[in-house]
Amino acid sequence: GDFLAPAVFPYADSTNLLQVSGAFSGGADSFPTNVNIFVPFMSIEAQPMPHAVTLQTTEHQITFSTTTFDTTPSIGRDSIGPYVVYTSRTVLPTGYGPGSIYYQRLSESDGAPSGDPVQVSTGGTDDQLNDAYGKYIVYTAYDSTTVLAGRVILHNIDSGGAAVLAGASALREARIYGNNVVWVQGTTGAAMVMYFDIAQLGTGQPAKVIAGPKPSATNPEIGDRFIVWDEISNNQRDVYAYDLLTGAKFVVGNDPVNDEWLASTSGPWITWETRMPGVAPLTAPNTRIEAKNMDTGELRTIVDNGAASYAPTIDGNLITYESRPAGNFDIYVYRIDTQETYRVTTNPTDQRLNNIFSDLVAYVDARTGNLDVYVSKLNFNSPPAANAGPDQIVEATSSAGASVTLDGTGSTDPDGTISSYYWSGTFGAISGSTALVALPFGTHTIILSVTDNGGLTAADTVEIIVRDTLPPGISLPGLITATATGPAGAFVPYMVTASDAASNPTTLICTPASGALFPIGTTAVNCSASDGAGNTATGSFNVAVLDDIVPDVFVFSEQTDVGLSTLVSSNTITVSGITTP
Repeated sequence: GDFLAPAVFPYADSTNLLQVSGAFSGGADSFPTNVNIFVPFMSIEAQPMPHAVTLQTTEHQITFSTTTFDTTPSIGRDSIGPYVVYTSRTVLPTGYGPGSIYYQRLSESDGAPSGDPVQVSTGGTDDQLNDAYGKYIVYTAYDSTTVLAGRVILHNIDSGGAAVLAGASALREARIYGNNVVWVQGTTGAAMVMYFDIAQLGTGQPAKVIAGPKPSATNPEIGDRFIVWDEISNNQRDVYAYDLLTGAKFVVGNDPVNDEWLASTSGPWITWETRMPGVAPLTAPNTRIEAKNMDTGELRTIVDNGAASYAPTIDGNLITYESRPAGNFDIYVYRIDTQETYRVTTNPTDQRLNNIFSDLVAYVDARTGNLDVYVSKLNFNSPPAANAGPDQIVEATSSAGASVTLDGTGSTDPDGTISSYYWSGTFGAISGSTALVALPFGTHTIILSVTDNGGLTAADTVEIIVRDTLPPGISLPGLITATATGPAGAFVPYMVTASDAASNPTTLICTPASGALFPIGTTAVNCSASDGAGNTATGSFNVAVLDDIVPDVFVFSEQTDVGLSTLVSSNTITVSGITTP
């Protein structure tokens, strides 16, 4: 038919459901946590880019049934934080008892249960098929487990109060987003999609019919821009949408051969399941998930893997669905912006009835022998970007090389923090965002590896050249003065030293050399020092040799008859032609 009976849940594997037994029990104190990190796979149809991002999931079991099974989970968030709402039904020898609605608070950090579950409905009716948004939970309260007559109930989490939005002889599938609530009302073949604004409560204004009864409309979902549903015409289903802003109704998917149904919407996107008409859902091997951007007209095949893929739900950038390429149903998530698909669950039992909201996805699983609600926290972890700093040319400070500071503080992580830095090179290995290492002469390629808080790593290299480009130092004396010891001058010693911190030994040459014969007058001494790296330094100083020799002087009396022929040469006076009486 075109509707979902109260005791049947969409896409719940009937084999697993029949094996369920148990009762709802337990608080949050001892709930186990499983943490899984998955390497994502690509959806061939969506043509994704290579994965630069990994998905890390933290899974929590929410319910622990012993005499009930828990189903149809839906994630919500109010001013306190996230929560999951679900239906709990007692298992009886002949079937299932009336359903009750519960919600369970979830940890903001990882989606773990926080506190005890809260019962929303108090009995007397068969309550099921719930949804949640903000402080509101909506569900259908049937008069009994055998009829479709009942009421759509709006529960206020803050006040604990409840309001009846509608009552009819046949209604189901209440959904909510913001202040807008939709549901299906009417019998098989004549079902309508009803739309109600919570602001109309107390005004007496009825809900608005936006689809049906001809063609019959079922499976409504609502987002921030559109209401979507599927209509049956000529034994085929097509997806339609209603624009909440303009009030326009339009067809979204109307393949002339295949059925399009079970649509979900968020923002400009609408996603749905496509399958061959007339084929039972659990036996259809060629179902696929499609999505369309109503602003751009872009149509994507999210998955068409040759296996059964069902029940997409969407929130923001994420589409989740159920598929069984591995033989059992697992939950998968598709990122719209990157066109990447990731496997969320890997347990060998079936995970079904998925519901995505923000970074939390809820589903049911019978891995413990009973149908329970689970929630997985999704963490898409982008790899860090390592930055080992700019290449460096470092002046050696000794014959051993130089001490060099490595700086990786320019490394970043787009969605978390960097938890470790690891440097490796000729010095061995050292950790820290900065590090001081000793490097010998030469060219060194040093690797920085960083790891983020999600375990992803990245690497960068930095090239460091340790060299000696500085000339040696020369220690020169000032002006050296000496007294000539003879006509040729004087032998003058001096002290000149040269040193180099990085490249010993040092060669020192001075001309004239120390101890050489310096002539009378001023002579420049030129020095050159070279280190082991070939760097050269030059310098000079002066040596002044003074003429301080006093000449011999002869004194003659006046009576001396002297005939002088005097020749003065240097400091010597030669006297000739002297006669005496």
